Amino acid sequence: TLLRSKACLPQQKRWPRYKLSFHNPDTHRDIAADNTSRRVLKNEGIAVIISAHPTGSCKRQTSDNVYGTALVKSGFVLIAFDFSFQGASGGEPRFIEDPAQRVEDFSV
Repeated sequence: TLLRSKACLPQQKRWPRYKLSFHNPDTHRDIAADNTSRRVLKNEGIAVIISAHPTGSCKRQTSDNVYGTALVKSGFVLIAFDFSFQGASGGEPRFIEDPAQRVEDFSV
């Protein structure tokens, strides 16, 4: 299919990815996230970037794959998450867009 074409998704070096989740106590939903870094994390001052996907996407399509690869390659630690109702995060009905909820998800 077109999505598996090498022209659409070039092979990129991948670094270790650790699954995380955050519980939003106000909405009682779990927010799914991935932590990606090319070095072992210790208690040191490391720049961390929190990234989320645009409308109609999920963390693996954009914030983790496209932007995340460049950020991690530059030495940043990336935490990419799915908004509520999207991807691996909780919430029903699925795939709805709620701008106010997106702001809430960043505050978690």
